[in-house]
Amino acid sequence: MSVNFKHRPVTAYFPMWHENQQWLQPEMSRLANVDRSVNVVILSFVDPSKQYNGDLTAPICDYFFEGEGKALQEVASLQHLKQAIEHCKKNLDGRKVLLSAGGEIGGEFIDADFKSLALLMTDLGLDGLDLDYEPAGGMTETQAQIETYQDIITDAREALDLLGKQMGIHYLLSCAPTGVGVLTEAQQDTAFISKIDERLQALIDIDEQQQALYVGDINDDPADALSSALSIFNFPSSGKMVEVFLKLSSNPDYDYIGNMVDIVIYQAYNMGSANLLGRILCYESHRALSQELTQLSGQEGFVIMHGSHIGQEAFPRYSHTLTRLKTIYHYICQYGRVNDGASFWAYDQEAKDEQDYLPAHGMGYKTSIEVFKTIAELHTKYDTVNS
Repeated sequence: MSVNFKHRPVTAYFPMWHENQQWLQPEMSRLANVDRSVNVVILSFVDPSKQYNGDLTAPICDYFFEGEGKALQEVASLQHLKQAIEHCKKNLDGRKVLLSAGGEIGGEFIDADFKSLALLMTDLGLDGLDLDYEPAGGMTETQAQIETYQDIITDAREALDLLGKQMGIHYLLSCAPTGVGVLTEAQQDTAFISKIDERLQALIDIDEQQQALYVGDINDDPADALSSALSIFNFPSSGKMVEVFLKLSSNPDYDYIGNMVDIVIYQAYNMGSANLLGRILCYESHRALSQELTQLSGQEGFVIMHGSHIGQEAFPRYSHTLTRLKTIYHYICQYGRVNDGASFWAYDQEAKDEQDYLPAHGMGYKTSIEVFKTIAELHTKYDTVNS
């Protein structure tokens, strides 16, 4: 893999629109003081169509959706943000900070200017660009969306490489597709699912096994079925990212579009009735595709970060309890690859869940920081055992 983290990643999307960021005192800003358990920070979200001309005196809110919030209005500049980023990276050796473009507000990528995004990224001293393509709330549900995603990745990679070659740096490119995006019929195989089921049984509390490991039927509706693994194959976007990643590239430096991507931070949330088994199937399907890209091209496949929510999902049929989160990342540590890890939406997300799918033992945490620390400790435990 082209990405080698100093430690297995614990990633958090940092919401730039929150108030009281304290940008005017960069060393004291919330960004500079992100908890040390988080070693990959993704600033969300910048307008992908906004043109940047190299002026760091411009207000932060000119580029990031909702900018600094109401507290600072337009007084803080990109220069203040750059200084906060420097402190954020200095406060933890090996920490990566990326810029995320798109999101729910700007995810159509209409008139995206990747040269401007790349220049903004380099001027801020960031390590890479994250693509959060969310067209009309869906992803890769149509052929047009598939082709747009292919173009977005290609154009972003070329813009990053153009500046990267000048700077002598390989800038990271990540994308955040839906978790069901690379599922294939092979992952519906009984033997394949049974192997994962057997591994998970040793990691899941006995009182949760029936719900967490229920396979269900391929025709299960994720909006209706409860705790079904196979319901993940029944989304409009299920499997559609395979076509994005396995498209042959016209760039001589990359065989496939999937080779252009360093990290896939798939969104394993808002997946309806998908239970823990189904979410691990999402991990295994991404690992299989990453390995396939390596076999086909001889080039490194992408690193995988399994995306979880803090608290309640927007599509509420699953609760991200601490017990379930620990099981997911136990699995990835024990059976996954050394650079694969965790991603969370979002830093400082409210840690509560008021839906009917919350187990009797509750969420198991009160703040997002508790989750990050728990997963970081889990990673350290496995790194120590494997070293």
